[in-house]
Amino acid sequence: MNKSNLMNHRTNTTRNCEECGTIIKGRSDKRFCDDHCRSAYNYRSARKENQELQRVHKQLKRNRKILKLFWDAGQLDSVKY
Repeated sequence: MNKSNLMNHRTNTTRNCEECGTIIKGRSDKRFCDDHCRSAYNYRSARKENQELQRVHKQLKRNRKILKLFWDAGQLDSVKY
């Protein structure tokens, strides 16, 4: 592919923003149309990944609270495994 064909190929290729779907102009490796879309996309993907960790953390907090109530009441003298 010569240089002029390569330039035509790059200009004829349309890319869409991964967040909002608008046509992207600029660099060939650009994924988002602006900083807002990039930030929204990354926030949403990080939130999905952390939902399970948040659920487990919430349950562990509940368990610690219950154990503290028993410990303070003197019902947990020693822990047996």
